[in-house]
Amino acid sequence: MRWTACAVVCVALVSTSARAMDLLDQWRAPEDVWFARVGPAGDGGRSGLLVTPSGVLLHGPRGAPVATVPRGGPRDGYIVPSDDGRYFAIVTRQRSGVKSASTTLVRVYGPDGAQVATHSWRVEYADSNPPFEVSGVDGTLAITPIYTRDPHLLRPNGTRVDFAPTELIRDVDFARDTPLIATARLTDWRFVLTVMDMQGATLWEHTDDAGSPKFVRISPDGSRVLVGGHVDAGGERLTTTVRLLASGGELYRRERTGARMRDQLTHKHTAEAVAWSDDGGMVAVAYTDSVSVLAAATGATVYEAPLPSEGFGPRMAVLRVAVNERGVCAVLAGKYERLPGVGSVDDIVDPELMLYDELVRLLDRQQFATRRGTCSDRRGANVRSRREAVGLRRDLDLGIGETFLTVRIAADEYRLSLD
Repeated sequence: MRWTACAVVCVALVSTSARAMDLLDQWRAPEDVWFARVGPAGDGGRSGLLVTPSGVLLHGPRGAPVATVPRGGPRDGYIVPSDDGRYFAIVTRQRSGVKSASTTLVRVYGPDGAQVATHSWRVEYADSNPPFEVSGVDGTLAITPIYTRDPHLLRPNGTRVDFAPTELIRDVDFARDTPLIATARLTDWRFVLTVMDMQGATLWEHTDDAGSPKFVRISPDGSRVLVGGHVDAGGERLTTTVRLLASGGELYRRERTGARMRDQLTHKHTAEAVAWSDDGGMVAVAYTDSVSVLAAATGATVYEAPLPSEGFGPRMAVLRVAVNERGVCAVLAGKYERLPGVGSVDDIVDPELMLYDELVRLLDRQQFATRRGTCSDRRGANVRSRREAVGLRRDLDLGIGETFLTVRIAADEYRLSLD
């Protein structure tokens, strides 16, 4: 069935190929969306988390509202969501009357919008509030201070679990379906990957000369970890390495060398987005020139498909990637555009969806027309998440299942068929 978005919807979807995906369903958030996270699959759709002017909006499949949690003004604090949007934390700071000193209050909320934990710590200096990630299993926090270097977990019951003392943790990731966590650090100039349980016990570890850690993404069941690192290749060149690891060793490795990124110009050798399938059997790695789909069990490359570059120009940005159990893969990309009047701040415009099947065929391309982002959007969202590090377009996301694809574009969410 051919389709276009109705005229009353401000975000229009335009087909750019001879074959279009069928529109199964479409719904709209009740207000502007500053940040979006597509969550787990449910009955006829996917749940999700949205940050809006009213607060954090949790919704079920087909956009059914679950709860809205007020968050105060964007100057009052920030939000840290779990990777799947099931849990999130609202962080506020309370001045103590001493110059540059304050108390950080962290309230953690669960899938139904109920508060499940409260934590606090003293901040001595304005720049010492530590980064942390939130578990989608139970709301545990993984706190990785930069200055004090005392990484630790804070469990919902208030228990503190220390791990890797004196180490600078570069990235952490919680498993979606089991209480495990993966951490990446640089020790003696070596990339160290550690998988541990919620009591801080190391289950397995892997060390390699893959350079400084860029990302770590653990599979839903915690059995596999995809990691990325980079090392100076001399001059203006950089070598990036993507590896798939298991407790028994390395299953996959790919190294690419290219020029360093300057002024957000496309540089094709870096992994821009990664994603696991819902069952953890497939993992996708998207570059700006191609996407690779790997079998998680063996590390074998199922296929590699080129990404079309026409229409993006030299400032292409890969925003999201998603893959299902069959290896059907979707890539959401756009292009950088300088925001007028605000110096060197970039927006990402003209997002376009590309869909590949397991036979390495480009099934379809769909382009979304959206309003231009503003610096106010970025300030308004005030969401801190390592997963979305590119540009201002934090109101986009992807999710893919066995039979349908979910695309979030600002206030609108679309459910599209795959076959």
